Amino acid sequence: MSEFLPVPSEHRGEYERILRYAFSPADGPVTEQKGDEWPPSLFDPRGVYPTEQGDMNTPVSVCKLYYLDAQIRGAYRTIGGLGAVATPPEYRQHGYARKLCQGALTEYRENNVSLVALWPFETGFYRSLGWATANKVIEYSMAPDVLPSAPVAGEFVPMAPSDWDDLRAVEVAAGSEVTLSLRRSEQWWEKRTLANWDGGGHPYCYGYKREGELAGYLVYTVDEAENGESLAVQHLAYTDEAAFDALLTFLSRHGAQIETVSLTVAPDIPLFDRVSRPDTISASMYPGPMVRLTTLSVLESLDWSPVELPFTIAVSDPLLDSLNGQWTVRSQDGEITLTARNESVREPELAVDIGTLSQLYIGATEFQTARQLGHAECQDSLVNPLSKVFPPEFVWLQEFY
Repeated sequence: MSEFLPVPSEHRGEYERILRYAFSPADGPVTEQKGDEWPPSLFDPRGVYPTEQGDMNTPVSVCKLYYLDAQIRGAYRTIGGLGAVATPPEYRQHGYARKLCQGALTEYRENNVSLVALWPFETGFYRSLGWATANKVIEYSMAPDVLPSAPVAGEFVPMAPSDWDDLRAVEVAAGSEVTLSLRRSEQWWEKRTLANWDGGGHPYCYGYKREGELAGYLVYTVDEAENGESLAVQHLAYTDEAAFDALLTFLSRHGAQIETVSLTVAPDIPLFDRVSRPDTISASMYPGPMVRLTTLSVLESLDWSPVELPFTIAVSDPLLDSLNGQWTVRSQDGEITLTARNESVREPELAVDIGTLSQLYIGATEFQTARQLGHAECQDSLVNPLSKVFPPEFVWLQEFY
């Protein structure tokens, strides 16, 4: 048996030891403890504590619980950001990571957080626990002079954490129609986005201003590589295409200093069409962050008018028993309700796994695609109506945590 609990200050050393071994083992078994606050203001440290080992009172698996403002179907909502899931080798293959994820989802649900996103160390592992990919990512690598060098109508200025409100204004404008786009707090800008939070150095931040107004920005780091220095863009946002061209021009000006620029963008941004020598750049696509629901009550906010109600959904969830089973969508006095069925029906209108249902909820996949892949089952006559219940959205979570 084990329990999912907050990590107290007396266990901080062990908590940080586990994280160092998981994410920066090359640093060796560093033992000094950082002197900042505990618990941290940016996240909640949590751990799994075994209860069957007598006096053992240190965590055997740990994580960080973040709370973020993200846009979902046109409105900002608080989502969970599960990060830094780690188990030291002496406690692996005992199910502790599974227990950790289960505990995290339960705590998020109790705090009225219905969606949890994470950046997986292994997509298959989290898929087995009910998470599903929210969006794919393309990483481009190129010489700076390959990027376009267009006339610039404004100016480039260095930005500081104190400029967070201007930066967030651009962030919100750029993400107005982007699901999972973040609205980062002052604290997040200061202690995460523009901070040396991972020990890799403080990132640079440059803004692009036109007539005194910020129209875009870049956050990036510069590292030494075998073939020269490389510039890696961590985050960018812009209010229009002209601002995007200006940011690319800013990157192109590093040719005398930087050998390689790496840029991670959403798959629908045609960077090949913007560069002068597309055959000289490399690109790789990989699955990005993953999402899953902690509750099904959020489905009540969708427009169910395209289907005939009541409507039965069979959900399979490998981690949360509370979501595993059959549910009925009804309309009562003009309000949509979703309740668990006491008795199962032989042929529910829709059968779906929790990961796919999470994707459908945020619009990360088209319903017809989910059905073609065998992740959702329904009668042919329901494909078009359910496609209207779950319309696809442009999903892009850019911030890593």
